[in-house]
Amino acid sequence: MLHKIKKHEKLILYIFCLLPAQGLNAQRCTLVSMDHFGGNGSEVVVNPGVLVNADNTFSLPIITSSTSGNILTSCTQTVGGGGVLRTYDMNYTNLQSQHCISKGQNFEAYSFFQFPQSNGDTILIGQSDLNLHDFGIERRDSSGNVLWTKHYGGSGDERFVYAVPAKDGGFFLLGESHSDDGDVGLHYGSYFIADIWILKVDNDGNKVWSKVIGGTLEEIASMCVAADDGGLYVFGSTSSDDHDAADMQGGADLYIVKLDSAGAISWHKCLGGSGTDAASYDRNVRAIKDGNHGFYVLSFTESTDGDVQQRMPDGADLWLLHIDSLGNILWENTYGGPGSQYPFSLCRAVDGSLWMGGYFLGNTVPGGEIDATYGGNDGWVVHADSMGNFINQIVLGADKAEYVDALHPLPDGTVLACGNYGDYATPGSGSPQFPQTNEGQEDIFLARLGPQTEGINERTILPDTWELFPNPGHQAVTVRVKNNDDKYQVHITDASGKKIYRHRFRRQLTINTTGWGPGIYIVQLIDRSGKTGTQKLIIK
Repeated sequence: MLHKIKKHEKLILYIFCLLPAQGLNAQRCTLVSMDHFGGNGSEVVVNPGVLVNADNTFSLPIITSSTSGNILTSCTQTVGGGGVLRTYDMNYTNLQSQHCISKGQNFEAYSFFQFPQSNGDTILIGQSDLNLHDFGIERRDSSGNVLWTKHYGGSGDERFVYAVPAKDGGFFLLGESHSDDGDVGLHYGSYFIADIWILKVDNDGNKVWSKVIGGTLEEIASMCVAADDGGLYVFGSTSSDDHDAADMQGGADLYIVKLDSAGAISWHKCLGGSGTDAASYDRNVRAIKDGNHGFYVLSFTESTDGDVQQRMPDGADLWLLHIDSLGNILWENTYGGPGSQYPFSLCRAVDGSLWMGGYFLGNTVPGGEIDATYGGNDGWVVHADSMGNFINQIVLGADKAEYVDALHPLPDGTVLACGNYGDYATPGSGSPQFPQTNEGQEDIFLARLGPQTEGINERTILPDTWELFPNPGHQAVTVRVKNNDDKYQVHITDASGKKIYRHRFRRQLTINTTGWGPGIYIVQLIDRSGKTGTQKLIIK
């Protein structure tokens, strides 16, 4: 993913870097352990990320092109590489097994969407290489014998992305289509522009219904989640402003659609602002259930308006939203620093906190919530509480390209970050405990992260010890320190770094903000020992 910095973005980045150094909010989470594996070729963690098994073990889906090294090299049978599943016990104390993934008949790639059936059979769903491209689904018995294989599509190009079991025992297949015939039957806009396509099949692989959603410009599918009522939630992006995306706000919006059990649209939401709020070329929207019929949704944003209110204007930032069962925003927050940051993964830890993984571009410098950079693209993990408030973060990388592709919560409250890293230009150039060498072109790293904040935080006032309300504010806001009657200073700057307020207080301070212009302000709290804490304030 490339992002060219425009002149006005350079100016914004420069202004951001002028903010006081003590205002940076870059607490670092604990790195409990670091492991890595790979071979003489390339290893990459692939969609759908970590797979949780029925016995609570979990598996990493890996594509490998290696013929030697610390990886199951017997899986590499084609030029495109082979598929490997590495299975760990639920506590991540040992590698239980690793085995090759089957490739369906006339499947273009190894399918990691495999669903065991109660009779011992397995359903495989993936990308077909028939026609241009189709969706493929196949059933195999416990001995691996193919019972049937079916392919669905039209005369154009279909791209499979994701699959989930349906409540009735069938499956939802999600992807994109360029066809207006065959199993698809409808297409908006030009043949060269993709629409989102959902195919519902029964347990025997027979087509139940087909649904195209989108508009005359491009829609990209990222993932889907089965609904309790037998329908489906679809997550992706749209650049259209008509048909099924008539309320698009500008650029490319985060696009969420709820389908009923018959494939009809119950509701849809285009969320974002006037900028780009989900990639039109990279399937990086992630969503997890909140346990109350809503979702936590992770994308990125370049907007500072519309639905995006808690953001400094500094390239692309991670954008986390909490939505209810109808797609209404309960809260939203952004995380980032100078340059651009992009997401790949999202999980919820056993304590209810939220972890986000992805990377930032190589031209990023420390600032905001980023405390270090190492060259190339660096992997990045952000930890927030259940209301989206920033807790801490960690940069995982060296001087080439690193990405955090998947996150998995472990029973002890830690989180496993899985990613890939390239060959070193300078061995030993990476972040603390990062692998010092690699086996080939790209290897896999496994970082176990704890929720605690490391020693870097000894000079930091934690965000859960003080509050700023109401936020957003209008005529007045209050700063309140919890359970402490010590003396404090509060400094407030606007988005350009200009100081506009300074005062001393104990326990609680109410600030008259009448006449302050609407926008984002940085509120810095300082105690008598020099410890600091920072929060964003929105004035409407």
